[in-house]
Amino acid sequence: MKIVFKTFILLLLSSVLLGCGPKVDLVKGTKTISHNLTAAGGNIYIADFTDKAGETLLFQKYKSTLENYFFGHGLRVVDDVNEADLVAFISYGIGSPIVNTYSVPVYSYTPGRSKSSTSSVYSNQYGYIGYVTTTTHTMAKYERVGTEIKSYITYQRNFAMDILSVDAVTKEIPAKKVYEGRVKSIGSCNTVDEVMSELIQIMFQDFPGSQGTNEVQVISLTTPYCSKN
Repeated sequence: MKIVFKTFILLLLSSVLLGCGPKVDLVKGTKTISHNLTAAGGNIYIADFTDKAGETLLFQKYKSTLENYFFGHGLRVVDDVNEADLVAFISYGIGSPIVNTYSVPVYSYTPGRSKSSTSSVYSNQYGYIGYVTTTTHTMAKYERVGTEIKSYITYQRNFAMDILSVDAVTKEIPAKKVYEGRVKSIGSCNTVDEVMSELIQIMFQDFPGSQGTNEVQVISLTTPYCSKN
């Protein structure tokens, strides 16, 4: 009996702990790219296009993630721009709150009722011989009585990556862009940091993409970090 009781307690605790785990939702992003990158290979330098201190710290947090993705696609990240063949400019941010409204019908419920009435039945002028009971039933009904307007807040999270070629002789960056990528994600999670890993993953999905074309991709990823999409 003690063994069975202990097993029951363990199962109960397990279910409670699992129920308290992080909520898993989807991060949806739309990616738009345009590029004329040549075959993968060479050195690349990663530059933060923002100048805000907080965003720069965020860039440092995810720079190693970017390095791993570039390395996986045949590019070696260097710390000196003079050693680079390409320079990737990274930028990111979040837009103002977007108020979304929707309508919900409001219904009224009227319960059903029963009403009974009793009447005497006479056989002749000398009296009656019994009663007749009549019961009337009214059915319950639902009816629409109006509309309620509800709202929720979403935010647009943006991640951009531009790659420029570096002149092999002068080591200067010409006004020539060889890759332009944009990821837009709309959801109720109001910080870029919470979805940054997913935005980067969307950017490098099938990187760099079909050469010389524009592509729009809608990708859904699962994240345990943000309890909102």
